[in-house]
Amino acid sequence: MSLQREFDDPAWEPRGKYRALKQFIMNWNNWPSYEDRAVMLDGPPPAEMPEEEQARIAAVVHCLCERDGHPMPDWVHSKKAKRRGGVSLILDKHYRNRFGFADGFDRLVKRETPRAARVHRVWFLAETLEAS
Repeated sequence: MSLQREFDDPAWEPRGKYRALKQFIMNWNNWPSYEDRAVMLDGPPPAEMPEEEQARIAAVVHCLCERDGHPMPDWVHSKKAKRRGGVSLILDKHYRNRFGFADGFDRLVKRETPRAARVHRVWFLAETLEAS
């Protein structure tokens, strides 16, 4: 399934955008042919999607294309998180303790984020790209 159709699918609303991205990564890893991946990247994320979500998608696509030597779509370079400090791929609130602190989660993730994702000001663990 193409990137654009995957994220337009109403089955992922409202909280499932991370699951849609995880499914995209799994599809990418399981169908490595150039033709399959070209179909997956047939267009940018939906224009009405919030900028931060578009940046998250662009960061993942950038990392996967760079890792696997696939040509990068033109739209990828223009998507960056505007929020000061960037954004996490997964909201860090899921990792906070009862006092509201992430116990070093942010520092760990920022240290482990692939270089290509940093360009988009998006933070996530490199192992996220290994989903199968």
